[in-house]
Amino acid sequence: MSSTDEKTVLTVSELTGVIRKYIEAIFPSGLWVKGEARNLKRASSGHLYFVLRDEDAQLNCVMWKNKVESIGWDLEDGIDVELYGFLSVYEKSGSYNFRVDKIIPVGVGSRAIAFKQLKTRLQKEGLFDTEHKKRLPQFPRTIGVATASTGAAIRDIVNVLRRRAPYIKIILRPVAVQGDNAAPDIINAIKEFNIFGQVDLLIIGRGGGSEEDLWCFNDEALAYTIYDSELPIISAVGHEVDFSISDFVADVRAPTPSAAAEIAVKNYTEVLMYIFNIWKKGINSINNKFNNFKQRMESIQKSYGFRRPQELLQRKSQTFDELVNRLSRESVLFVKNKQSGFSILKEKLESLSPLGVLSRGYSICYKEDTSEIVSDAAKLKNDEKIITRLFKGEIESVVKKITDEA
Repeated sequence: MSSTDEKTVLTVSELTGVIRKYIEAIFPSGLWVKGEARNLKRASSGHLYFVLRDEDAQLNCVMWKNKVESIGWDLEDGIDVELYGFLSVYEKSGSYNFRVDKIIPVGVGSRAIAFKQLKTRLQKEGLFDTEHKKRLPQFPRTIGVATASTGAAIRDIVNVLRRRAPYIKIILRPVAVQGDNAAPDIINAIKEFNIFGQVDLLIIGRGGGSEEDLWCFNDEALAYTIYDSELPIISAVGHEVDFSISDFVADVRAPTPSAAAEIAVKNYTEVLMYIFNIWKKGINSINNKFNNFKQRMESIQKSYGFRRPQELLQRKSQTFDELVNRLSRESVLFVKNKQSGFSILKEKLESLSPLGVLSRGYSICYKEDTSEIVSDAAKLKNDEKIITRLFKGEIESVVKKITDEA
């Protein structure tokens, strides 16, 4: 059999695989597609399945769990959306589907629903609570701005800051303010300013635009970044009638970029007036203290002691003399009393003293070797030496004869 007669037979799996490769190769970098979301089914795994359709066709869609969690609002049946993702083929059923990476509501109704859902959820989580909002510095020296490098917003901010506070330093971090990359770019700018740490506050925002143009400021991840920022943030998105999620989370919401600059700094004339008031308060405080001191001095000068100091000293001297004389008299009396008591005590001691007895002719006898006083002759021996103590002098003797008589 010739080669032209040979046939190629593919299995269903092989054919489906070839088709999948061709389909995926058509849009290798992904594509945007819009339509109405229908037949939403949330699997227990967290994946989301639905159909995107228009008047003439429909497309099976799948959104994996990690992508679903990043939506920031609840997808509902009948909402018009724009999807970004990749075409593929589900080989088991042989049908092609769309793997969704990003979903954006389309139209006033759809965007309003998504905005309301996200706002309600973040409000319940406390991201809008006033107790979490940081106070703006009273006199900032350096202000960071995250907005487009061209456009009315940055021009308005710079013009107002230069006019109101020419001493202010402005640091611009250019960011995208609309489109797919806008929210991540603004998030990075806020984080960079916080790490930089050389600015006193931060202004984020942009000038006016359509609802779609401003939609990046309704990003959930951006809301959490603003909430977590250590720097105080002023949000200035669009015109006065425009409100975004960023406005609710920020520490201060400004209706326009120009208003944000006015809120951020005081007019330098106000600063001068503030400094003048502080100076005036200081002068008044010094004058008050001086007047108080002057009044005290005048009061002292009018007092009796200040007018008649010599008389006051004489009175004090006289009092001192009286105290000295009193002390002298009481000291003499005290000594006399003590001497009298001492004489009486001396007489009593002398009457009890052995010397007093000896002076009347008595004597004391004691053994020479032991100094034992002898009160009984029977305790002595012949030839034993004794000493007799008289009132005046002593006598050494030797016992010759002992008479034991009572």
